[in-house]
Amino acid sequence: MQLAEYCGISPGYITEIEIGKKFPSIGVIEKIAAKLKVEPYRLFKSPAKKSLAETNKNSSQLPYYVNKQLQKQLKTRIKTHVNHSTRQILAEITEIIKKY
Repeated sequence: MQLAEYCGISPGYITEIEIGKKFPSIGVIEKIAAKLKVEPYRLFKSPAKKSLAETNKNSSQLPYYVNKQLQKQLKTRIKTHVNHSTRQILAEITEIIKKY
């Protein structure tokens, strides 16, 4: 309940995330990781170290739709950052050119 409150979501939504019924947004993933004091990728990594063959055989993979949704969210976020950085760089170049 505390985690849900911290993230601004319902406890039921946390339960749905835990059972794989729902997949959180990147923002919620970041809030959960911050509250748990771990890097976000750790939420998807198996805690036990296994051999590669054992990991491939026994690891629980993210459902296809979850993987696709995460990829879409990441692409959107990366595109936003790249566009912002590009605009900033172009503005700086324009300022430099104006000086000369």
